[in-house]
Amino acid sequence: TFYIFPKALEDDAKAFCQKALKYDLALVPGDSFGCPGYFRAAYCIKTETIERSLPLFKKLAEEYRK
Repeated sequence: TFYIFPKALEDDAKAFCQKALKYDLALVPGDSFGCPGYFRAAYCIKTETIERSLPLFKKLAEEYRK
């Protein structure tokens, strides 16, 4: 399995992952993996699934611009 650990858009990665769920993005806080402030995302999925998630990540990021 392949994972990435990007920086969450807020200090509380758990809260960030909860907000991501509103956009159907299943992310895991990095705290449990020794990476507080980051989140874990798996990318061992179909390319089409990743491509469909990109606009959802954009919507999530826009929530933080407000």
